[in-house]
Amino acid sequence: MVEIKKTTKTNFLNVMGANPTNRIIDFLIENKRDSWSMIEIRDGANVSYATLKTILPKMQKIGLLKITRQIGKSKLYTIDEDNPIVKKIMLLHKEIIQESEMFINV
Repeated sequence: MVEIKKTTKTNFLNVMGANPTNRIIDFLIENKRDSWSMIEIRDGANVSYATLKTILPKMQKIGLLKITRQIGKSKLYTIDEDNPIVKKIMLLHKEIIQESEMFINV
């Protein structure tokens, strides 16, 4: 089993706001190498299950997420790194993290 890297108040969230959508995006970018069930995303992004059930279908509809596989009734999700919007979000995420580290290391 893969260890879930929980989303804490990261510099990305400090800049962009720690709303549920940003917490989910931050979690999925930080853990992009794996696929996650809704329960794992809920726990890792620290959002309620009801909120996740509302946000995840919207994110999937606009192409931010993709289903990688299904185990029984459970779907596993990951961020869709091929989506042009996701590429820009990931670049922004990286730049925010790098810029904030420069200020921390000064």
